[in-house]
Amino acid sequence: SRELLLAALENRHAIARDVVLLNAGAALHVAGVATDLADGIVRARVAIDSGAARARVDQFVAATRRLEGGRA
Repeated sequence: SRELLLAALENRHAIARDVVLLNAGAALHVAGVATDLADGIVRARVAIDSGAARARVDQFVAATRRLEGGRA
């Protein structure tokens, strides 16, 4: 859910954050961005801790709202 994702990105829910880190780390590895799962997790952690991941989610939400004509 939206709230759980935001809680993970804002470090308010440790288990959700760990799940996000694992999934993002795996995705980064499969995409060839990270050399292995551990590297992917480190990169995901940096993105979350720096606020870059939250900024990207906010951009996605804004783009989705524009495509839907402001509904959401």
